[in-house]
Amino acid sequence: MRTASSRSARPVLFRDLIANHHLLLCCLVVMIGWTNSVVGQGFSLFNDRNHPEYAWRRIETPHTRIHFPEHLRGIEREAAAIAETTIVRLERALEIQLSDPIDIFLSDEDDITNGYAVGIGAGFTNIWVHPQTYMDQWTGDVNWLRLVLAHEIAHLVYFQAIRGPLHPFDRLLTRPAPTWFVEGLAQYLTEDWTAYRGDESLRIAQFDDRVSWNDPRAFDNGALVYAYGHARVRLMAEWYGEDIFARITAHRTNASIARLRRHDFNEALDELTQTTESERALRVRRHLDTYYHLQAASMHLPDSLTSVIPTPEMPLVIAGAVGGDQLWLLGYPSIDEPLPHLALWRKGEGPNEAPTAPETTAQP
Repeated sequence: MRTASSRSARPVLFRDLIANHHLLLCCLVVMIGWTNSVVGQGFSLFNDRNHPEYAWRRIETPHTRIHFPEHLRGIEREAAAIAETTIVRLERALEIQLSDPIDIFLSDEDDITNGYAVGIGAGFTNIWVHPQTYMDQWTGDVNWLRLVLAHEIAHLVYFQAIRGPLHPFDRLLTRPAPTWFVEGLAQYLTEDWTAYRGDESLRIAQFDDRVSWNDPRAFDNGALVYAYGHARVRLMAEWYGEDIFARITAHRTNASIARLRRHDFNEALDELTQTTESERALRVRRHLDTYYHLQAASMHLPDSLTSVIPTPEMPLVIAGAVGGDQLWLLGYPSIDEPLPHLALWRKGEGPNEAPTAPETTAQP
């Protein structure tokens, strides 16, 4: 009797769940909305630490809500200026207008250098505002907050641009854009192409013939997906026009369920370019092969620099290049402060003559 009773109870419970699926769906939507407000202050993501002593404040701008601890008061004005100018530019580039404000959370806790964006609800981003000094080599002459906040906002604007009537469940009906496009588009719309944010990783991978970030042998796969994406998105703009990204995000097809209109990145790109992904990837690979191997053909062999490196002014050299009577060296002038510098020397008359003191020195 107990076994029969237990078996008969299961279908009743299942029917109850089916009958109340609308209630379950509403509960799930509420939970997702609640997650947006609670997880937004998710600065414990990397170390599980919390700071209940912080007194959080908030200001609102036309497109954002900026949350910050009291001891960082003043940073919100800088963030607001960056956010608003970035959003206006992104709206113009993608030909959209944000329907909901973005939540921005700022903190400096635990000496972490990072930032991330989450596309739940209207979207939110967490930014650690005070980076460690080693990040100077990564950001170059761009302010850290400007670089990272603009990048994360680009993700959130893109997420809003492609969402459909069943958001956030419409992602279950479609194939999302690959990581290379999501990261490459954010870099293309908010950054310049630089050595540390693209060229270095892609050039090494190209010379090693390991361009795929899925290849475990590839150099620094995490950075390579950004570099490849940034390069490919730039090529897309060159080949298909600057408006290709607005056309991609605006593209909709009918879903198989109730013929709802939804966004599918692969279908959009196939239709707009009249090509397949394999054809597009092959064209990109050929372009990168040509570009970087033409560079390699004009480079001096590393052995040609052995007579002039290292030097007292540059005890640890990363790379060097010779052009005419000039010698460029990238390296560390001080091990105590390991920030790379780019230095220029004038070569002497003899091939083995030591270089003179650096003429100019500057961080890249």
